[in-house]
Amino acid sequence: MNIITMNFGPEALPDAGAIAQAADMLAQHQRSGNALIVVVSALPGVSEMLQESIDLSSYARAHNKLLSIHTSAARKLVQEARDRALLIQDVTDILETYNWMGRSMVNRSATPPEAAAVLAVGERLSARLLAGHLQNRGVQVVHAGEMIVTDDEYCAATPDEAGTRQRSADKLMPLLAEGYIVIVGNGSGTTPEGRATRLNDSYQTASLLAACAQASGLWLMTNRDGILTADPELTPAAQTVPVISADTLTDLAHYGLRLPTAVALAPAAAAQIPIFIRNVLNPSHPGTFVQMRADTVVDNVPLIVARKNIRVLTITGGEPDPAEALRELAGEHIQALVGQGEPGTLDFFLRADQLNIARLVLSRLYTHTRLETDSGRSALIALIGTDRASAAYLVRRLDTPARLVTLDGRTPHPALLVPEESIKEVVEKIHNLTLPQPK
Repeated sequence: MNIITMNFGPEALPDAGAIAQAADMLAQHQRSGNALIVVVSALPGVSEMLQESIDLSSYARAHNKLLSIHTSAARKLVQEARDRALLIQDVTDILETYNWMGRSMVNRSATPPEAAAVLAVGERLSARLLAGHLQNRGVQVVHAGEMIVTDDEYCAATPDEAGTRQRSADKLMPLLAEGYIVIVGNGSGTTPEGRATRLNDSYQTASLLAACAQASGLWLMTNRDGILTADPELTPAAQTVPVISADTLTDLAHYGLRLPTAVALAPAAAAQIPIFIRNVLNPSHPGTFVQMRADTVVDNVPLIVARKNIRVLTITGGEPDPAEALRELAGEHIQALVGQGEPGTLDFFLRADQLNIARLVLSRLYTHTRLETDSGRSALIALIGTDRASAAYLVRRLDTPARLVTLDGRTPHPALLVPEESIKEVVEKIHNLTLPQPK
């Protein structure tokens, strides 16, 4: 039995049309004799909406929005009246359970098990939509919601590999042998007693299931032809990187791209399963192969990661601990990058709408320092695969004012801070220049 595990992130399944395209690909692979494990994320924005409903106790408002989004998708995915009505009823039932949970928590905070159950609703809904569309086409498919066994750290759970292997042998493999496409929610797990949990890293789901099933491949499906040298919306000359190291993926994830880390991919790598990043909209493209072996040299292709709508918060004085600051900011759902600019300063790069909250958090944390903000919105352009000297070379050749900083991370990388309105011009010019390579 040739098994392929496919992981669909939110960008791969943004709407009903993309779900239908994914179903076309899955049905074709099944007709070709492949057994399929399909790991799906919530639709774009749904996980954030669910988290907000927990934070603000806004369950009723979120329920109405979620019902509208998913019933609209169901109507587009299934044309036959009876099957469409059944699918809409299933979506309604899932959301009614969510609404009932919300009513029970309206005057109190959710417990960790309750929060984990709420956050799993997004994957349950998208899995049901995909399964409903495939079933309407006569494809054997089942949504298996309890495949990953974890510990009881409900909202940041660690997989129990031995327990998951046993559950896969008992439940997953028989379903595949019977010819079912098995759909699993990305990031969803359960304790051995069956209580819902959320994995600390959602990409562990596909990696661990691929390893348990001894899959012939793990495909990470996106809406682009693998890893690109830059955002094609900023430069049409962006090209696919044919091979990338898992460590570079870790760096790209740190800088905000929705990608797995080397740690998340470790179970599949240990089982020697080939890993590819591929395009659901262009399934014939080979995509990017992920090289896990640390002793293998991968071509050093500079990658450009650009983020706009950035504000900078600079701390001067004292000896601030960046790791401590990032933990405090994460507690407020603020994802910031840290960089070293001028001597004696520490820069925090964050979304413009999060600046005021971040300033409040850091002012409480660092009472004997000076906090300053920049005068306007900027774009931050990280240069992965090059060094500071090469970045300085670029600055001298730009027609736009640029400030050179070094971003903290597993591997420090140079970055340019430029006016937001110049982002496209700068990215295009950088991409088309021949960079000096690190020595």
